[in-house]
Amino acid sequence: MNLRDKILKLKQEINSLGQSTPLNYVNLDFIDKIIFEADTNAFFKESLEIITDYTDKCLADYEDYNSIIGLKNHYSEILIFSKLKSLLDISKIPERDSKTPDYEVNFRGEKLFIELKSLNMLGGNLKHKHIMEKSLESKSELENMYAGKSGVFSSIGPIIQPYYTDRKDYDPSSTKLVIESLIDKINQNIKEDQYSLGNTILLVDFSDQLLLVSDVKKSLRKNLHDRALGFEYSGELWHVALGELDMPLTKPSQFLDENANDGILEKAGILKDHNYIKGIIFHIEGKFFSIAEIKEDHLNVINLLEYISEDKHFEVPQTINTERPH
Repeated sequence: MNLRDKILKLKQEINSLGQSTPLNYVNLDFIDKIIFEADTNAFFKESLEIITDYTDKCLADYEDYNSIIGLKNHYSEILIFSKLKSLLDISKIPERDSKTPDYEVNFRGEKLFIELKSLNMLGGNLKHKHIMEKSLESKSELENMYAGKSGVFSSIGPIIQPYYTDRKDYDPSSTKLVIESLIDKINQNIKEDQYSLGNTILLVDFSDQLLLVSDVKKSLRKNLHDRALGFEYSGELWHVALGELDMPLTKPSQFLDENANDGILEKAGILKDHNYIKGIIFHIEGKFFSIAEIKEDHLNVINLLEYISEDKHFEVPQTINTERPH
Protein backbone atom coordinates (compact mmCIF):
# COMPACT_ATOMS: atom_id res chain seq x y z
CA MET A 1 0.00 0.00 0.00
CA ASN A 2 1.51 3.35 -0.99
CA LEU A 3 1.53 6.43 1.26
CA ARG A 4 -1.49 8.07 -0.37
CA ASP A 5 -3.59 4.96 0.16
CA LYS A 6 -2.37 4.63 3.76
CA ILE A 7 -3.34 8.23 4.59
CA LEU A 8 -6.69 7.80 2.82
CA LYS A 9 -7.37 4.66 4.89
CA LEU A 10 -6.32 6.50 8.06
CA LYS A 11 -8.65 9.41 7.28
CA GLN A 12 -11.55 7.04 6.56
CA GLU A 13 -11.00 4.94 9.67
CA ILE A 14 -10.64 7.94 12.00
CA ASN A 15 -13.55 9.82 10.42
CA SER A 16 -15.69 6.76 11.10
CA LEU A 17 -14.83 7.23 14.77
CA GLY A 18 -15.08 11.01 14.88
CA GLN A 19 -13.17 13.91 13.43
CA SER A 20 -9.43 14.59 13.40
CA THR A 21 -8.73 18.25 12.68
CA PRO A 22 -4.99 17.71 12.00
CA LEU A 23 -5.71 15.02 9.38
CA ASN A 24 -8.20 17.32 7.65
CA TYR A 25 -5.23 19.56 6.82
CA VAL A 26 -3.48 16.81 4.86
CA ASN A 27 -4.30 17.00 1.14
CA LEU A 28 -3.92 13.72 -0.76
CA ASP A 29 -3.30 15.41 -4.11
CA PHE A 30 -0.35 17.25 -2.62
CA ILE A 31 0.97 13.96 -1.24
CA ASP A 32 0.87 12.60 -4.80
CA LYS A 33 2.81 15.63 -6.03
CA ILE A 34 5.52 15.20 -3.41
CA ILE A 35 5.83 11.46 -4.09
CA PHE A 36 6.38 12.30 -7.77
CA GLU A 37 9.10 14.87 -6.93
CA ALA A 38 10.82 12.89 -4.15
CA ASP A 39 13.33 11.18 -6.48
CA THR A 40 14.87 14.54 -7.35
CA ASN A 41 14.48 16.26 -3.96
CA ALA A 42 16.28 14.76 -0.96
CA PHE A 43 14.30 16.85 1.53
CA PHE A 44 10.98 15.64 0.12
CA LYS A 45 12.20 12.04 0.15
CA GLU A 46 13.33 12.22 3.77
CA SER A 47 10.09 13.96 4.84
CA LEU A 48 7.94 11.32 3.12
CA GLU A 49 9.80 8.58 4.98
CA ILE A 50 9.04 10.32 8.29
CA ILE A 51 5.39 10.86 7.34
CA THR A 52 5.10 7.20 6.34
CA ASP A 53 6.47 6.15 9.71
CA TYR A 54 3.95 8.35 11.55
CA THR A 55 1.13 7.08 9.33
CA ASP A 56 1.99 3.46 10.14
CA LYS A 57 1.97 4.27 13.85
CA CYS A 58 -1.44 5.94 13.51
CA LEU A 59 -2.87 2.96 11.61
CA ALA A 60 -1.68 0.70 14.41
CA ASP A 61 -3.30 2.90 17.06
CA TYR A 62 -5.96 5.45 16.10
CA GLU A 63 -5.57 7.17 19.47
CA ASP A 64 -1.86 7.82 19.00
CA TYR A 65 -2.41 11.58 18.93
CA ASN A 66 1.31 12.36 19.13
CA SER A 67 1.81 10.56 15.82
CA ILE A 68 -1.18 12.32 14.27
CA ILE A 69 0.35 15.68 15.20
CA GLY A 70 3.78 14.52 14.02
CA LEU A 71 2.31 13.52 10.66
CA LYS A 72 0.56 16.88 10.30
CA ASN A 73 3.63 18.90 11.32
CA HIS A 74 5.91 17.18 8.80
CA TYR A 75 3.23 17.59 6.13
CA SER A 76 3.14 21.30 7.02
CA GLU A 77 6.92 21.52 6.60
CA ILE A 78 6.98 20.11 3.07
CA LEU A 79 3.84 22.04 2.08
CA ILE A 80 5.35 25.38 3.15
CA PHE A 81 8.72 24.55 1.59
CA SER A 82 7.04 23.61 -1.70
CA LYS A 83 5.07 26.87 -1.75
CA LEU A 84 8.11 28.98 -0.93
CA LYS A 85 10.20 27.15 -3.53
CA SER A 86 7.71 28.11 -6.22
CA LEU A 87 8.33 31.78 -5.33
CA LEU A 88 11.91 31.98 -4.07
CA ASP A 89 15.43 30.63 -4.46
CA ILE A 90 15.29 28.63 -1.24
CA SER A 91 17.07 25.64 0.30
CA LYS A 92 16.60 23.56 3.45
CA ILE A 93 19.39 24.05 5.99
CA PRO A 94 20.71 20.64 7.14
CA GLU A 95 20.35 19.75 10.82
CA ARG A 96 23.38 20.68 12.94
CA ASP A 97 24.45 20.31 16.55
CA SER A 98 23.66 24.00 17.08
CA LYS A 99 20.23 25.54 16.50
CA THR A 100 19.70 27.00 13.02
CA PRO A 101 16.73 28.36 11.04
CA ASP A 102 14.90 25.99 8.70
CA TYR A 103 15.52 27.67 5.35
CA GLU A 104 18.07 29.84 3.56
CA VAL A 105 16.82 32.23 0.87
CA ASN A 106 18.79 34.02 -1.83
CA PHE A 107 16.64 37.06 -2.57
CA ARG A 108 17.82 39.66 -5.03
CA GLY A 109 21.43 38.85 -4.33
CA GLU A 110 21.10 38.90 -0.53
CA LYS A 111 20.95 36.03 1.93
CA LEU A 112 17.93 35.78 4.25
CA PHE A 113 16.63 33.04 6.55
CA ILE A 114 13.21 31.66 7.48
CA GLU A 115 12.24 29.75 10.61
CA LEU A 116 9.00 27.72 10.38
CA LYS A 117 6.60 27.08 13.24
CA SER A 118 3.47 24.98 12.71
CA LEU A 119 0.68 25.69 15.19
CA ASN A 120 -1.68 23.16 16.69
CA MET A 121 -4.83 23.56 18.70
CA LEU A 122 -4.55 24.60 22.34
CA GLY A 123 -4.87 21.70 24.71
CA GLY A 124 -2.91 19.30 22.51
CA ASN A 125 -3.92 15.66 22.64
CA LEU A 126 -6.77 16.17 25.08
CA LYS A 127 -8.42 18.74 22.79
CA HIS A 128 -8.12 16.49 19.73
CA LYS A 129 -9.49 13.52 21.67
CA HIS A 130 -12.40 15.64 22.91
CA ILE A 131 -13.24 16.77 19.35
CA MET A 132 -13.17 13.19 18.07
CA GLU A 133 -15.39 11.97 20.90
CA LYS A 134 -17.90 14.78 20.35
CA SER A 135 -17.95 14.04 16.61
CA LEU A 136 -18.70 10.39 17.33
CA GLU A 137 -21.51 11.38 19.70
CA SER A 138 -23.05 13.61 17.02
CA LYS A 139 -22.89 10.81 14.45
CA SER A 140 -24.44 8.32 16.87
CA GLU A 141 -27.28 10.71 17.72
CA LEU A 142 -28.02 11.30 14.04
CA GLU A 143 -27.97 7.57 13.26
CA ASN A 144 -30.38 6.92 16.15
CA MET A 145 -32.72 9.61 14.84
CA TYR A 146 -32.72 8.05 11.37
CA ALA A 147 -33.32 4.58 12.82
CA GLY A 148 -36.23 5.63 14.98
CA LYS A 149 -38.10 8.13 12.79
CA SER A 150 -38.77 9.10 9.22
CA GLY A 151 -38.37 12.64 7.93
CA VAL A 152 -35.63 15.15 7.27
CA PHE A 153 -32.79 15.60 9.75
CA SER A 154 -29.68 17.70 9.83
CA SER A 155 -26.59 17.76 11.98
CA ILE A 156 -23.89 20.41 12.13
CA GLY A 157 -21.65 18.27 14.31
CA PRO A 158 -19.76 19.50 17.35
CA ILE A 159 -18.81 23.15 17.70
CA ILE A 160 -15.00 23.25 17.65
CA GLN A 161 -13.60 25.88 20.00
CA PRO A 162 -9.82 25.89 19.45
CA TYR A 163 -9.16 28.43 22.22
CA TYR A 164 -11.51 26.91 24.79
CA THR A 165 -10.34 26.88 28.40
CA ASP A 166 -12.17 25.77 31.51
CA ARG A 167 -11.66 29.15 33.17
CA LYS A 168 -14.81 30.73 34.57
CA ASP A 169 -14.18 33.94 32.62
CA TYR A 170 -13.90 32.13 29.26
CA ASP A 171 -15.43 34.28 26.51
CA PRO A 172 -15.57 32.81 22.96
CA SER A 173 -15.88 36.32 21.45
CA SER A 174 -12.75 37.65 23.19
CA THR A 175 -10.02 38.99 20.93
CA LYS A 176 -7.72 39.17 23.97
CA LEU A 177 -8.06 35.40 24.43
CA VAL A 178 -7.13 34.75 20.79
CA ILE A 179 -4.20 37.22 20.79
CA GLU A 180 -2.61 36.03 24.02
CA SER A 181 -3.16 32.34 23.20
CA LEU A 182 -1.43 32.78 19.84
CA ILE A 183 1.45 34.69 21.44
CA ASP A 184 1.87 31.82 23.93
CA LYS A 185 1.78 29.17 21.18
CA ILE A 186 4.27 31.01 18.97
CA ASN A 187 6.60 31.78 21.87
CA GLN A 188 7.01 28.09 22.65
CA ASN A 189 10.46 26.89 21.61
CA ILE A 190 11.64 30.20 20.13
CA LYS A 191 15.41 30.08 20.52
CA GLU A 192 17.54 33.15 19.79
CA ASP A 193 20.27 30.90 18.28
CA GLN A 194 17.90 30.05 15.41
CA TYR A 195 17.96 33.70 14.36
CA SER A 196 21.71 34.33 14.57
CA LEU A 197 22.82 33.60 10.99
CA GLY A 198 21.47 36.87 9.58
CA ASN A 199 18.16 38.62 9.00
CA THR A 200 15.60 35.94 9.84
CA ILE A 201 11.82 35.82 9.35
CA LEU A 202 9.44 33.72 11.44
CA LEU A 203 6.85 31.86 9.36
CA VAL A 204 3.81 30.68 11.34
CA ASP A 205 1.64 28.02 9.70
CA PHE A 206 -1.83 28.07 11.26
CA SER A 207 -2.45 24.67 9.64
CA ASP A 208 -6.18 25.47 9.62
CA GLN A 209 -6.16 24.63 13.34
CA LEU A 210 -6.66 28.07 14.92
CA LEU A 211 -9.35 30.46 13.76
CA LEU A 212 -9.49 34.25 14.03
CA VAL A 213 -12.41 36.32 15.24
CA SER A 214 -12.09 38.67 12.27
CA ASP A 215 -11.24 38.48 8.58
CA VAL A 216 -7.54 37.64 8.06
CA LYS A 217 -6.72 40.74 6.04
CA LYS A 218 -8.51 43.02 8.48
CA SER A 219 -6.74 41.42 11.44
CA LEU A 220 -3.42 42.79 10.11
CA ARG A 221 -4.57 46.25 11.22
CA LYS A 222 -4.36 47.55 14.76
CA ASN A 223 -8.05 48.39 14.98
CA LEU A 224 -10.96 47.31 12.81
CA HIS A 225 -13.90 49.63 12.25
CA ASP A 226 -17.34 48.13 11.79
CA ARG A 227 -19.24 50.72 9.78
CA ALA A 228 -22.60 49.03 10.24
CA LEU A 229 -22.47 49.03 14.05
CA GLY A 230 -20.14 51.98 14.48
CA PHE A 231 -17.47 50.51 16.76
CA GLU A 232 -13.85 49.41 16.59
CA TYR A 233 -12.25 46.19 17.77
CA SER A 234 -8.67 44.96 17.97
CA GLY A 235 -6.97 43.22 15.05
CA GLU A 236 -5.60 39.89 16.27
CA LEU A 237 -2.57 39.40 14.01
CA TRP A 238 -1.41 43.01 14.44
CA HIS A 239 -1.36 42.61 18.22
CA VAL A 240 0.24 39.14 18.01
CA ALA A 241 3.12 40.75 16.13
CA LEU A 242 3.32 44.34 17.40
CA GLY A 243 1.21 44.57 20.53
CA GLU A 244 2.73 46.21 23.61
CA LEU A 245 2.01 45.51 27.26
CA ASP A 246 -1.04 47.26 28.72
CA MET A 247 -2.51 48.20 25.35
CA PRO A 248 -6.32 48.42 25.66
CA LEU A 249 -8.18 45.76 23.68
CA THR A 250 -11.72 45.70 22.34
CA LYS A 251 -13.85 42.83 21.03
CA PRO A 252 -16.72 42.68 18.51
CA SER A 253 -20.12 43.72 19.86
CA GLN A 254 -23.50 42.80 18.48
CA PHE A 255 -25.25 45.87 19.87
CA LEU A 256 -24.26 49.52 20.22
CA ASP A 257 -24.83 49.54 23.97
CA GLU A 258 -22.89 46.29 24.55
CA ASN A 259 -19.58 46.64 26.41
CA ALA A 260 -16.77 46.04 23.88
CA ASN A 261 -13.95 46.44 26.42
CA ASP A 262 -11.71 43.36 26.38
CA GLY A 263 -9.17 44.32 29.03
CA ILE A 264 -5.51 45.09 28.40
CA LEU A 265 -2.80 43.13 26.61
CA GLU A 266 -0.78 41.21 29.18
CA LYS A 267 1.72 39.66 26.75
CA ALA A 268 4.04 41.58 24.42
CA GLY A 269 3.81 40.89 20.69
CA ILE A 270 6.39 38.60 19.11
CA LEU A 271 8.32 41.32 17.25
CA LYS A 272 8.37 43.53 20.34
CA ASP A 273 9.57 40.74 22.62
CA HIS A 274 12.14 39.27 20.21
CA ASN A 275 13.91 42.03 18.29
CA TYR A 276 16.08 39.47 16.49
CA ILE A 277 12.97 38.34 14.54
CA LYS A 278 12.77 40.75 11.61
CA GLY A 279 9.26 39.98 10.43
CA ILE A 280 6.43 37.44 10.59
CA ILE A 281 4.70 35.55 7.79
CA PHE A 282 1.35 33.98 8.69
CA HIS A 283 0.22 31.07 6.48
CA ILE A 284 -3.56 31.01 6.77
CA GLU A 285 -6.17 29.51 4.42
CA GLY A 286 -3.43 28.63 1.92
CA LYS A 287 -2.04 32.17 1.61
CA PHE A 288 0.82 34.22 3.08
CA PHE A 289 0.17 37.37 5.14
CA SER A 290 2.97 39.45 6.65
CA ILE A 291 3.72 41.99 9.36
CA ALA A 292 7.01 43.76 10.05
CA GLU A 293 8.49 47.00 11.28
CA ILE A 294 10.31 49.06 8.67
CA LYS A 295 13.91 49.46 9.79
CA GLU A 296 16.99 50.34 7.79
CA ASP A 297 18.89 47.20 8.83
CA HIS A 298 16.37 44.82 7.25
CA LEU A 299 14.83 46.50 4.22
CA ASN A 300 15.59 43.27 2.31
CA VAL A 301 13.12 41.52 4.63
CA ILE A 302 10.44 44.10 3.82
CA ASN A 303 11.04 43.57 0.10
CA LEU A 304 10.72 39.78 0.42
CA LEU A 305 7.53 39.99 2.48
CA GLU A 306 6.00 42.39 -0.01
CA TYR A 307 6.93 40.04 -2.85
CA ILE A 308 5.33 36.84 -1.51
CA SER A 309 2.39 38.12 0.57
CA GLU A 310 -1.30 38.18 -0.31
CA ASP A 311 -1.56 41.16 2.03
CA LYS A 312 0.82 42.79 4.49
CA HIS A 313 1.21 45.52 7.07
CA PHE A 314 4.47 47.38 7.57
CA GLU A 315 4.79 49.64 10.60
CA VAL A 316 7.15 52.58 10.99
CA PRO A 317 8.40 52.41 14.61
CA GLN A 318 7.54 55.47 16.64
CA THR A 319 10.53 57.39 17.97
CA ILE A 320 10.53 59.56 21.03
CA ASN A 321 11.86 63.07 20.51
CA THR A 322 14.12 63.80 23.48
CA GLU A 323 15.11 67.30 22.36
CA ARG A 324 13.80 70.12 24.48
CA PRO A 325 12.02 72.96 22.68
CA HIS A 326 13.98 76.24 22.51
